[in-house]
Amino acid sequence: MGNKIVHIAFMGPHGADQQQFYSEIFGWETEAVPGFNHYYMVGPDSAVDPTAAVGEGSEDMPNYVAVYLEVDSIDDHLAKITAAGGQTITPRTE
Repeated sequence: MGNKIVHIAFMGPHGADQQQFYSEIFGWETEAVPGFNHYYMVGPDSAVDPTAAVGEGSEDMPNYVAVYLEVDSIDDHLAKITAAGGQTITPRTE
């Protein structure tokens, strides 16, 4: 099996609107994440596997979808992506 998707985030300029939209359209139960502005984790009983989040993007990147994959080495996979013609838009973070 290939590398597993472990988390997906759907972000927009208005986090509360994002939360309401996805909750209404897909019936997702969400919970606000303490310490984050308008960031909501999708509950485990919402038929979402892997975990997912909806919320407010940053000022410099208000709209995005982020897909997080499990890999043995982030640096090795970033090098593979670059070698294949891809690019890193947001540098690696911990």
